[in-house]
Amino acid sequence: MNKLNVALIILIFSLPLIGGERIEAESKNNTVALNPVFAPLGTVTMEYEHACMSPKTSIGVSAWYEYKEVRARWIYAKALYYPKGVALNGLALGCTMGVLRGYREENHDDQMKNDTTPIMGLMLQYNWFLGTDTKILLGIGMGGRVAIKNLSNDSPLPKYDGDVRMVMGYCF
Repeated sequence: MNKLNVALIILIFSLPLIGGERIEAESKNNTVALNPVFAPLGTVTMEYEHACMSPKTSIGVSAWYEYKEVRARWIYAKALYYPKGVALNGLALGCTMGVLRGYREENHDDQMKNDTTPIMGLMLQYNWFLGTDTKILLGIGMGGRVAIKNLSNDSPLPKYDGDVRMVMGYCF
């Protein structure tokens, strides 16, 4: 892992100590973000989130695309609840539903070449905006999912899967 990636990880996890200010929910209703740490390592993650009519809820979509050592690719929709009352900012809890496609590893010839399943799960995330006038978003989180269909014994997919969210984005 190079020095830039380590610096970004330290910055993202130290943000609660820095303390960004809350944004005005009416002025910023959409975010787009990607993971700057995973991208050079072979995985592109992207997300879009939209604040709903309620000040505590949002909906969005997230995708994971591996281009080096491909094991899985997925896309899911997410519905989030912000208990503190400002959608897109702070702590959010939510549910996800989407599709996961898995690929076998090179040395596992006893597995299917690939398999696809619908998935559903839960996620926890936290977003910061760097001051009230900025549109720069930093976010962390984690999620867990379960395959909805019964997987065969030779499927390259796990029954349970999860991911880590580290994103940098833009609010508009």
